[in-house]
Amino acid sequence: MRKFLNSVILILVFTGQALACDVKPYFSPPDNVRWIILTELDKAKDTVDVAAYAFTDPMVAEKLAALARRGVKVVVYMDRVQSRNRYSKGRYLAASGVEVHIKKRRYLQHNKYMIIDGSEVLTGSYNFSGSAAKQDNNFEVIADCPDVVGRFKDDFKRLLKGGD
Repeated sequence: MRKFLNSVILILVFTGQALACDVKPYFSPPDNVRWIILTELDKAKDTVDVAAYAFTDPMVAEKLAALARRGVKVVVYMDRVQSRNRYSKGRYLAASGVEVHIKKRRYLQHNKYMIIDGSEVLTGSYNFSGSAAKQDNNFEVIADCPDVVGRFKDDFKRLLKGGD
């Protein structure tokens, strides 16, 4: 009987944790991932941290710039090679009040994620680019699981400290 009760308690604990966490997958182009990202960014009140490989999407860049003008602290960490792309939005973001960091080492900064207010992460294969929005097959997952978001926050801190 005791073994059975312990099993029931474990199931309830794990089920409760699962219910306290929301994970939503989206796929581009059919799910209009760009619009979903813009909608999630609209919810930002305090901070948005972005790790980006390619960042050429003018709509996402404008949304981040607008958030910075509104007083949200926006920090973007970009790939060195991709930041030199003539379509890169790095210079625009920096001129708009966004704190932009460029990876210094030669290896790719291939992460693609956003952390909104330290409580939600958007991540996947989706690059913040026009082609990702219109033609490429990509996915984006939105999760508010505290342990998952915490791992991404730790990774972002590591990147900013030069932990390439």
